[in-house]
Amino acid sequence: MVDPNQQSQADIDNELSTQIQYRLIEKLSESEKRYRTLIENLKEVVFECNASGEFTLLNRAWTVTLGYPIKSSLGKSPQEFLVPEDRTVWIQALEMPTDVQGLCSELRFLNQDGGVVWLELSLISKLNHGEKVFSGSLINITDRKQAALSLESINIALEGRVQERTQDLTQANEKLKKTLDELKETQTQLIQAEKMSSLGKLVGGLAHEINNPTHFIHGNMFHLE
Repeated sequence: MVDPNQQSQADIDNELSTQIQYRLIEKLSESEKRYRTLIENLKEVVFECNASGEFTLLNRAWTVTLGYPIKSSLGKSPQEFLVPEDRTVWIQALEMPTDVQGLCSELRFLNQDGGVVWLELSLISKLNHGEKVFSGSLINITDRKQAALSLESINIALEGRVQERTQDLTQANEKLKKTLDELKETQTQLIQAEKMSSLGKLVGGLAHEINNPTHFIHGNMFHLE
């Protein structure tokens, strides 16, 4: 026959165990709720994918960033939202082993309107009940990319202007050198002309000095005869 005191103690232990389990479930539910609230309020896209690379979890930043509804996006692969040139990056990411630190890459997504949005992918893989799963985030870096492209365009334009200026300076130097050569040639000609003029004056002066006595002698030859 069972002792009533022992039965009562067993009931109390069972009740305590049940209450503890309920409390743990409540705590877990509260923690999960806070975790989901935190994820939902993040500006970055947070996602999880199964072994096939299909979305199993997305926060509302996905819709804010790209415009796609979460409900219709779950079960699809991120590859479907990437530009064709970047899809191989995601395919290679699915082959990432579970013991690596993680993958970080810049990808181009197409938003609901067909525009290109640059997102920085951070991805890790892990085992969940023996199955490989992926979790990661997507950060919008479109403004940074556009600024970098604008800066690159400005640099290209500046390099073009520098090349034009260099070419103009080269042409100006060539023209200046040609002008200096012409001036030197003209100076040489002027000096030569001046020399010839001085020589002419000298010769003319000598002829005059010689002609004067000659005329005097010639004029008095008659008287001498």
